[in-house]
Amino acid sequence: MAKRKAISLSNELLLVVRVLDCVRATADHWTEGRLDDRSLPRSISASLVVLIERLRFLDLIVRDAVDPGALWCPENAVEPAFRVAGDKDVIFTAWSDKKHARRVRRSARAARRRRRPTEERSDSADETDGEDVA
Repeated sequence: MAKRKAISLSNELLLVVRVLDCVRATADHWTEGRLDDRSLPRSISASLVVLIERLRFLDLIVRDAVDPGALWCPENAVEPAFRVAGDKDVIFTAWSDKKHARRVRRSARAARRRRRPTEERSDSADETDGEDVA
C-alpha cells in the first residue's frame, strides 16, 4: 500500500506568510524607488492572486470538499508518524482511493439528478410530500 501524502496546516500558513512578506518587501522597495521595473506591480498582483487562490483551495480542504493531496508540496509536507505528542497542528491526509471512488459516485448521482427533466423532478418532489425529509 502506497503511503499517502499529508500536509500540515501550520506549515501551509507559514508558507503563505513568507510569500506575503516577500511581496510586501518587494512593494516597499518599489515604492521607495529602489526598484524601477515597470512590470513589478503586475508581478505583485499576480503573486497576490496565486495566494488568494491557494487560500481558497485550503478552505475547500478544511471543508473536506477537495483532496488535500492536491495541495501537497515539500514546504507543507509532514510525516504524521513523527509528530510530537501534544502537537496541536492540524494534519490533512490525501484521500484514499476508496474515498475518491465514493466522491466520483456521489458526483455522478448528482449529475444524473440534475439532468432529469424538470417535471420529473417536481413529480418526485410531490411523492415526498408528507414525508419527513431531512
